[in-house]
Amino acid sequence: MAHADLTAAELFDAAVSYSRRRGKLKTETDADPGKSRSTGQTFVLAAADDRVIDRIPLDKLYRDAEKMQDTYLPEATKGWKDLPFAGKAAFIFALSALLLNFCRSGGVQSSPPSDWLTDGSAWASCEVALQNQLRDPDSYQQVGEPAINVEGAKGFWTWKFRARNGFGGLNVGIASCVANRAGQTVSAQIMAQ
Repeated sequence: MAHADLTAAELFDAAVSYSRRRGKLKTETDADPGKSRSTGQTFVLAAADDRVIDRIPLDKLYRDAEKMQDTYLPEATKGWKDLPFAGKAAFIFALSALLLNFCRSGGVQSSPPSDWLTDGSAWASCEVALQNQLRDPDSYQQVGEPAINVEGAKGFWTWKFRARNGFGGLNVGIASCVANRAGQTVSAQIMAQ
């Protein structure tokens, strides 16, 4: 594509895209197409108040604009009306066959749910519930491995942790948590600190 094929709008769009990638332009509305201009070797991207946002070499903009145009496939822009009758019929037939096969297979098949108590999800919820009770949740550190006991639809965890107290010192505490599989609910409490 020759550089002369680019419209002023395409050049402006390429400049906005280039400046946003470089971090010079925060939002597209900051740049004004009426104030922006080409000056020989550079393109000046300007704001409505005549403030210069970025100066971009034209050769870089032309390459960017050409890349932007190359990303659009001309075949993809063909409309339904441009397809011959045979193409439309083949498309409808293939789509019908896919839908029929989908319906016969039972529709969307979901994988069996993982066991919430044993896959780590309940344990993660217990830790979050405990952290929400701490004075400084970001200071939470697990100490060692938790003792785990899963009985039927409930899981029980007991573990040691460290966290900052109100004076900035680290305390070691013991926490427990009960997780219920049915409602996927957890109840965490600090037993000693």
